[in-house]
Amino acid sequence: MEPVTHALTGACLSRAGFNRRAAYATLTMAAAAEMPDIDTVWSWRGPVEGFAHHRGITHTFVALPVEAAILVGAVYALHRWRRSRAGYDGKPLTRVPVRWGVLYGCALVGLLSHLLLDYTNNYGLRPFYPFDTHWYAASIAFIFDPVIFLLLAFALLLPSVFSLVSAEVGAKEKPFRGRGLAIAALLCICAWWGLRAIAHQRAVEFGMLQTYDLEHLPVDTVVPLRPSKLSASTGGNAGSETELIAPPTEFLQARRVLASPNPLDPFRWALAIDYGPVYQLATVDARTGAISTGDVSYPKLAVDSAIRAAEMSPLGRVYLDWAEMPIVTEDAPVQGNYGRLTRRVVMRDPRFMGDISWLRLSQTTPLTATMTVDEAGKVLRESLDGRREPPGRGPVYEAHLSLPKFGSDAAPEPAQQVVKVKPIAAAPVSPVQHVAVLPKLDLPATETASVAPPVAPVPKAVAPPIEAKPVPAPAKPVVVAPPIVPPPAKAAKVQPKVTDGRSDAAKSDAVTPDAVRLEPPRPAATGQKGPIERFRNWLHWLANGD
Repeated sequence: MEPVTHALTGACLSRAGFNRRAAYATLTMAAAAEMPDIDTVWSWRGPVEGFAHHRGITHTFVALPVEAAILVGAVYALHRWRRSRAGYDGKPLTRVPVRWGVLYGCALVGLLSHLLLDYTNNYGLRPFYPFDTHWYAASIAFIFDPVIFLLLAFALLLPSVFSLVSAEVGAKEKPFRGRGLAIAALLCICAWWGLRAIAHQRAVEFGMLQTYDLEHLPVDTVVPLRPSKLSASTGGNAGSETELIAPPTEFLQARRVLASPNPLDPFRWALAIDYGPVYQLATVDARTGAISTGDVSYPKLAVDSAIRAAEMSPLGRVYLDWAEMPIVTEDAPVQGNYGRLTRRVVMRDPRFMGDISWLRLSQTTPLTATMTVDEAGKVLRESLDGRREPPGRGPVYEAHLSLPKFGSDAAPEPAQQVVKVKPIAAAPVSPVQHVAVLPKLDLPATETASVAPPVAPVPKAVAPPIEAKPVPAPAKPVVVAPPIVPPPAKAAKVQPKVTDGRSDAAKSDAVTPDAVRLEPPRPAATGQKGPIERFRNWLHWLANGD
């Protein structure tokens, strides 16, 4: 609702009895009923930022306790300032004591009244954000409702008039006036909402009963053709050939209806009816069910590069997230700067396109988003209600899609005829869905398309290790000798006889440790030592090196 109605609601709630419970109740509740609209400061950064944060986090249940604490802290600072200015002499500054806990509860009630009033109009809010990003709107009251405004104003002003009359006649002034009028005004507002809710439901039901004649579709609307058998009367053989013929006269059923209130007449409603391929605006009388439709319809456009670029822009994303049934139109290409073709893409919400007197006089639609796109799919300009987004606020978005250029006359493929705007039955095409599909590989049953893991090198065959003690000197290279196989007796080599004093030939054949490491020891002469003894001696030499 507009700001004055919020402030009057908070003051009226306080006068209904909260002002008797704690001091500063009227000030706290009137300020609390206005505080969530502090998000309008974001509009200083441009229309896109202001539109994105309007009715955002400050209009949620999560933020209400924090906002109430901030407001009570401000009232506490005001109270301390008043006491310092007046000087404490034992006299109370207020008629009732200051109860900070009760004042915090009053702030919460004032904040909740703001969310309730915003819920009743057709703009909506997201009270469960950030856990739920869905917009909720009852659409039973206009943003400015004259009936609600007058009820609140009379409830607050009449007690002051009565007080002036009492002072003139010398009557004793009562401390808290107007409690009965405040309660009566709030009850009348609730009854007014109930009447509008019933009328809203009837308007939606009348709208769902409407149909749309396919013959009234615009010329450029794509109508699907269907195959039909040639009859004998056309000169062809029945059942042998087929042709594509236009469908007969048919009627589209309403899929969805949005009803927006009139600020003065509770029974007159503006309807936006979705028939699938086309939108239509109408007005209905909820008492009689009489509906009048206009001659203008809005077909859902196929997605081209200009529309996709507008959707991907910051303003386009915010607008499509908020709008319940956005209507998208695009102008004809015009010659822009530097010889480039540009086209305007306009997004409007039918909830603010109804038959309202001051809207007809201004010839404008509130909350209209306009994006200027060049032939390359780049968004050059963004504006909301004629207010242009300052240059340099964010990147320039480009539609990198294989969609038809708006400068070409080629018709889009049937698969690309995606419903523009927020769809009801199917989700819009996103850039991540344009993925090339590779052909299926016809592999044998024993083969797979997966990449084989790397093959480890096959280790060379190594002789089985000999059980022996580790070599104490690892720095020296050690050559593992192959196992000794004793030769047959006939092939044994006869060695010269060795006496106690050993001959010169035996001494010359003495084996050094370095030489032994290069070749295996010679077998002993036949008859001196057995193979087991020689094998032990060889192991001892291998371990000790001598």
